[in-house]
Amino acid sequence: MIGKLRRQFIFSATAALLVVLITLIGIINGAMASVVGIGLNESLARIEGRQTPGHSLLSSKILPVVSPDARNYYTIALDSTYTVGDWDSHSVNTPTRDDIQAIAAAFRIHNPQMTTGKTVHMRVGSAQYAAQLSASGTGFQLTVLDYTEEFSWQMRLLWVSIGIGLLSLLVFLAVISLLSSRAIEPTVRTMENQKRFITNASHELKTPVAIISADAEVLEAVNGENEWTESILNQSRRLNELISALVQLTKASEDERFALCDVDCSSIAKEAADSYRPVIERRGKHLLDDIEPNIHAQAEPKALLEVVNILLDNASKYCDDDGVVTIGLHRQGRRVQLVVANDYAAGEHVDYTRFFERFYRADESHNSSKEGFGIGLAMARELTRRMHGDISASWEQGRIEFIVTVR
Repeated sequence: MIGKLRRQFIFSATAALLVVLITLIGIINGAMASVVGIGLNESLARIEGRQTPGHSLLSSKILPVVSPDARNYYTIALDSTYTVGDWDSHSVNTPTRDDIQAIAAAFRIHNPQMTTGKTVHMRVGSAQYAAQLSASGTGFQLTVLDYTEEFSWQMRLLWVSIGIGLLSLLVFLAVISLLSSRAIEPTVRTMENQKRFITNASHELKTPVAIISADAEVLEAVNGENEWTESILNQSRRLNELISALVQLTKASEDERFALCDVDCSSIAKEAADSYRPVIERRGKHLLDDIEPNIHAQAEPKALLEVVNILLDNASKYCDDDGVVTIGLHRQGRRVQLVVANDYAAGEHVDYTRFFERFYRADESHNSSKEGFGIGLAMARELTRRMHGDISASWEQGRIEFIVTVR
């Protein structure tokens, strides 16, 4: 349990930091991309001879407004079929017609409908371009701005921020791993004190309960049976059962993995069903079984038998009068599935997510007409977990169903 708690603490803290880092990296790079985009739009407008409102002060910090002497850009005349006419070049390297046609072809892929005023980002060869189409006389003018340097700077910023984020995450993970034991120490101390208290209290309570029970039996022998001595004996037995259940639950909660082995689940389920059949029938209910033979899984025999007994006992207690309890065992792919179900008409609005909490009972008044302390299902969950399995509860069409899955 302590190891699991420590791992959960490390995972939760690391996941929280990861979310923060991803958010920061996204905000930083998204903001930079937005500012560069604003600068590109302003530069394209300046090349076309248009003016745009605002943003220049912000965008010029990242990408200066284009002037003929500062950037490589081209203006290309196109017709409605994307055929290249004349072009004007403001570039250190004079482009050839093939270069211009390659740029026009790339733009056509991104803007086949020849939408004007739309900024398109595209890569041609090793260069990154921002391009915009505008109407010009009887045709169109394509304005293309080379922003390879700025794009390269954006990519470097992205990878540097990711690298810093990963390095920060690794450093944090190392530090939190070293400090996690100290961080969870108060919780561990509380858990150990709780276990010690339950164990000690259980031993201390057994003696007075045994004395009370013995005294009641003496009174019965002297004065004969009556409702008072019967009540004392019943409650003494009930208290003894509670003490034993608390000790078993404490042991089941210990973070010790079972030594799993190949187990004949069919024979265990059949044995439990046969032993509980008379109990269920005495309570005026019926038991049906559908257990496939020779079903094997990796489990711990005693723990698996205890889980089946707990579920059958729970089903026999809460099954409706003259209702049916069913137990089934089947293979589902690589897993083995045990299903215990019973009629339970009043279960529609019950919170089944809480069934495996310690001391939880659907009848919150804890009416003793149904025996139990809300410990059995919690113990079943702990035992199943230690066998690397899963357990769940659900209700549908008047029946409650418990499903245990092991490998």
